Amino acid sequence: MKIAELLTLPEAANLTVQVSIGDLRLFHEEIVQKQLSQQKELTKTEDELLTVTEAMSFLKVSRTSLFRWQKNGYLEPIKTGGRCRYRKSDIEALLEKK
Repeated sequence: MKIAELLTLPEAANLTVQVSIGDLRLFHEEIVQKQLSQQKELTKTEDELLTVTEAMSFLKVSRTSLFRWQKNGYLEPIKTGGRCRYRKSDIEALLEKK
């Protein structure tokens, strides 16, 4: 019986289980991979935030131009922890309008 199958047994089941180190490692790897996959899916649905430097590089503009665009309302920053971040989707939309 696999470890994952044991977890489906009722809690009242009185069992003694002997597990090899190899099986325990495999189970651990399966759990970690599942969690990483779920985290990756969640991250895909959230909008990526870029730093000022990343936004400048992505747009191929200077810091002055980036702040001027912000001041003129072309690009709205997100303030997180006292720092400016820019939504990647906003930047991509700005580039499409050009």
